[in-house]
Amino acid sequence: MPVAIPVPARPDVLSAEVLARPLSPEAEAFRAQVRASLGGASDDDFTRWQKSQQGGRIMAWGLSIVLMAPGAICFFLKIDAATSMIVEGVGLALGWFLRHRRRQYIRQVVNWADPDSDLVADPADAG
Repeated sequence: MPVAIPVPARPDVLSAEVLARPLSPEAEAFRAQVRASLGGASDDDFTRWQKSQQGGRIMAWGLSIVLMAPGAICFFLKIDAATSMIVEGVGLALGWFLRHRRRQYIRQVVNWADPDSDLVADPADAG
């Protein structure tokens, strides 16, 4: 019968009790200062924006799976070689497009700002 060996607590890992404690007044003041510098954007705004992007991410994920083996799909569907080559070419083009969209999405997440904030520069105003 296996014997459970107790694992000592690691000082570099925060426990649930430590994370559940309220922040100090200094930390709360710093949080308010950071939130004010972000133009009032809240986590709810980011979550709402991220959920609005979910359909495109699901479609990209599904296409990624399909594009892993377009040749195998053509083989199983008994498609002729010329059409299979066209499907491979389209698969390569869509793969490039998906990589481009993923990089664009990552840039949007990193540079995200509340679209309703006055701090967001409107490209139409630049002209």
